[in-house]
Amino acid sequence: MSLPGRRTMPVLALAAIASAVAVVVWQCGAFRSASQGGLSCEEATYDAGQLSVADAGEITHTFTLRNTGGRSVRILRQSTSCGCVAAELAGREVAAGESVDVSVTADWSRADGARRDYVFLATDQTDSPVLMLTMRGVVELDFSLSSRTLDFGVLRSGQQEVRTVRLAARGADGNPSVTTEVADQNVTVRPVAGRRDGGPGVDYQVAVTGRRSYGGQSTAVTFHVQAEGAEPLTLMVTARHEGALQAHPRSVCLRAFGMRDVQRVPIEITSATANKPAVHLVWTGKGANPFFVQESGSHLGREPEAAVVTVGFRPDLAPAPTCRGVLRIVAGQDRLDVPIVGMSG
Repeated sequence: MSLPGRRTMPVLALAAIASAVAVVVWQCGAFRSASQGGLSCEEATYDAGQLSVADAGEITHTFTLRNTGGRSVRILRQSTSCGCVAAELAGREVAAGESVDVSVTADWSRADGARRDYVFLATDQTDSPVLMLTMRGVVELDFSLSSRTLDFGVLRSGQQEVRTVRLAARGADGNPSVTTEVADQNVTVRPVAGRRDGGPGVDYQVAVTGRRSYGGQSTAVTFHVQAEGAEPLTLMVTARHEGALQAHPRSVCLRAFGMRDVQRVPIEITSATANKPAVHLVWTGKGANPFFVQESGSHLGREPEAAVVTVGFRPDLAPAPTCRGVLRIVAGQDRLDVPIVGMSG
C-alpha cells in the first residue's frame, strides 16, 4: 500500500513547482509589458536633405518627446556630439501622458559632404535612460576637393611620388582663380590642365619627395578660391620617410639577468649618401657609460652594402636598474638616432 503513496509525492511536488513557475512567468511578463512605456521620440531622426552653404548655417528642427509610462520622467542633463549643434528643452519634468518639445539647431556652414550629429538626453527612467536625437544632411559646397587626404606611403630619400586631386565646382558662377599654399618644401602642387593658376574643374598634381631624415610627415595644402563666400579648402598630405640613413632594428632593448651578463645586439646600417657613416654613443646619464659599440669599418658603405655594428650593455657599470642611451649615426649632413635601453636585475 505504500508504493502508490511514494509515487504520488513526486507528482504533487512537480505540480507545485509548475504553479510557481507559471506565477513567476506571469509576473515577469506583466513587468516587461509595463516597462515598455516611458519617455521616447517616435521620429528621433531628422533628415535635412541636400543643403547649400547658404542654407547650412542654421538648420532647426523640433523633436517631440512623449511620456507613455505611468510616472513622471525627468531629463537630468543634455549633451551633443559636436559644438556645431545646440538643443533647447521646453521643460525637464514630463508627467505621465504629457509631451515636451526639444528644439535642435545645427550650424554646418563650415561642413562639406554628409553630416550626422547627435543630441543625448539623460533621464531618470530605468529602461532606455539615454535618448538620442539625430540631425543629418548633406552640405554641397560651391567648390570641393575630390579627396581631403592623400597618403604617399613609405618613401626613400629622394624618391618622388605623385597623386592627383580634383577641384570641382557645383553650380558656381564664373571661373574664379585658385591659389595654393603649402608649408613644406618637399611638397609641390600644380594644375594639370586649364589656366596656369588652376581653377574649378581642374586636376592638380601633388608631388612629395622623400626626405633625408627618418620620420612621418603630415602637411596641409590649402586651396584658396577667389570667389565670394568661398571657404579655403584643406588637403592633408601624409607620408613616412625612410631617410638617407636606415638602421635595423630602429630601437634596442638589452636585458641583463646578472652583473656579468653582458648583452650584445647587431645593428645593420645602410646609407643612401656618398658619405661614409660614422657611429658613436651618446650617454647623458650620471656615472660610467654602461653601453659600448663595436664596429667594422670595412663594412661601412653605401647601399646595397650594409654597416654592421654591435651595441652592448655592461650591467656591472650600470648606475641604475634602467639606463638609456642613443646610438648616433652621422653621414655628412644626415643623422639618425637609435634609442638604446639597458635593464639589469
